[in-house]
Amino acid sequence: MTFSLRVDSFLSTRFFKPPRLKYEWCFPVMVFAVTRAVDAMFIVVAGRHQTALATSEPGYHVGVAAGADPGYAAVASNWDGQWYRLIATGGYPSRLPVDSHGVVLASEWAFYPLYPFTAGLIARVVDAGNALVAPTLSLVVGGLAAVALYHLIAGTLTRFAASATVTLMCCSMAAPAMQMAYTESLALVLVCLSLISLRSHRYAHFAVSALALALCRPIALVLVPVVSAHWLNRYQQRATRDFDRAERWRVAMLLPWCVAVTGLWPAVAALVTGDPNAYLRTMSAWMAYNNSVPVVGWLLAFRGVFGVVGLVMCAISATIVMCLVLRPAARAWGIEVRTWAWAYPAYLFTATAPGPSIIRYLLLAFPLLWPVPDLLSSPWSARLQRLSLPLLAVGGLLLQWVWISHFVVISELPVRGLFP
Repeated sequence: MTFSLRVDSFLSTRFFKPPRLKYEWCFPVMVFAVTRAVDAMFIVVAGRHQTALATSEPGYHVGVAAGADPGYAAVASNWDGQWYRLIATGGYPSRLPVDSHGVVLASEWAFYPLYPFTAGLIARVVDAGNALVAPTLSLVVGGLAAVALYHLIAGTLTRFAASATVTLMCCSMAAPAMQMAYTESLALVLVCLSLISLRSHRYAHFAVSALALALCRPIALVLVPVVSAHWLNRYQQRATRDFDRAERWRVAMLLPWCVAVTGLWPAVAALVTGDPNAYLRTMSAWMAYNNSVPVVGWLLAFRGVFGVVGLVMCAISATIVMCLVLRPAARAWGIEVRTWAWAYPAYLFTATAPGPSIIRYLLLAFPLLWPVPDLLSSPWSARLQRLSLPLLAVGGLLLQWVWISHFVVISELPVRGLFP
């Protein structure tokens, strides 16, 4: 009996030892899974009120017709998911579609290729429908993004700060997009990998991540100030941390690289269609982007809705962001995350059009979701932070129901009002 126990013990420790579950993997995956399960229930329940979509309507393109109450997969493929399905199955048109007056119409060229091509490839390999594959791809990549985000924040901050950031990202209003046919999951994991690679001086990895990001969303240009801040920070510390001339040039060359990959997709659109302004003309076909002037468009939109108070709100919002990232405590983020925290919102303000999609775009402004990189210096501040976290998380889950039921689900025709 003793010999048998020893053999069993030897086999269990040498060959069948269960993997050690580490907090930095388990926690973000667990939070992501729980919140996505809640949102799946929200999507199914709210989707019962979705109307039948047989043909395209003003403001909404129907790629594949669906009846009323179409189920989880169809609702999770609403809006941009319809365009991504067209790209996954048929690619991009060789010419820009125009109406009878020669005005460019909305088309697939407004959407970047990495996500739909990946979903289409998987769908063909596993022989499954895109309506099932695309949301599943977002879900799986979203779990990886939650883990990458935890490691990015935990690289300079405490375990609690990293856990809080991941929790509030998963509970943010537009987080359900991470299980829908949208690019949020893929963009988030690529941003996190880019910042991690830059911080750890893996510049070749950064270049690849930036290229992939440029083929996912038009935000690779935001990495320019991040690289600039990283270079300057290393140069200032060159007396204590080696930063020789060759490496200075390697980092500096990442700046034109980020600019070049930003222009890659517009260049491809121009080359294929024969129209040098194919991408910009296609973007202008969307009402939200038509005649929109950077910065001014946001100011006019806020003034139109809230009057003079709207202009004050814009000024206060910008001031709050700058105060959060410029205060001494924000150094704890590290120069890369700290720079992203202001550069990305600044990019949204200067390069996007006013509209409800800003709620979804702000998902990538993850440092501001838990803008408290301070150490828990006193019992009072620790209690305050630990009390506020669950309250903010619950509030975010309630807003997710609003986002799904009022932004995602299409309950009437013609489509009007809010959109994700």
